[in-house]
Amino acid sequence: MHDPDTRGAPATVTSRRYQGLADLPALLAFASACTAARSPLSSSWHPGDIVWELHAGADRPHPIQFWLGGEGVQALAWLFDDGEAWLETLPAAEHLVPEAVAWVEAEWRARDASAPLKIRAYASDARRIAALEALGYRRAKQTGVNFRMSLKGPLPQAQAPLGVTVRDSVGVDPALRAGAHRAAWDHLQHLGIEGQSRFSTESYLA
Repeated sequence: MHDPDTRGAPATVTSRRYQGLADLPALLAFASACTAARSPLSSSWHPGDIVWELHAGADRPHPIQFWLGGEGVQALAWLFDDGEAWLETLPAAEHLVPEAVAWVEAEWRARDASAPLKIRAYASDARRIAALEALGYRRAKQTGVNFRMSLKGPLPQAQAPLGVTVRDSVGVDPALRAGAHRAAWDHLQHLGIEGQSRFSTESYLA
């Protein structure tokens, strides 16, 4: 008797919800892999995005569903309170987009929300846009711009204002660092942004 030859067979993929810190390393590894694999396109997630959005709540469940295959996380969908969803897949797992979108839609219906559902996609990602349009979604107005700068050549030299020094955040008092964040984000009216930061010392330490 011989075992069946499973070479070339599709790997079994399962999905589940984010439960807490034990799940975080797998999501960070996924975000890192997506960032590298999708270059020069932009990935919806890089590790810093995930850490930032979770910050002090990384140890609690969140409305995040992720799909696990033979080599770790293959896809990730995250639904925010305002009805915007971010989803990403590894390039080889793009076929999971319809399933991820179905999860997002079911989650939004369960909240009995009246606002329209929005799914983020980059203008340069023609494959993702086509997949979403095939599911009935239509392009909305642009909501952001990404800025990039090559690090291969000399960096531009900027002159700090008199009496101001520029340094990294290593060793900075956490309360001062969090306060600087609040001060910056609470005063953006000149850019047409009204808001108030809730970034705390605890958030920074997390």
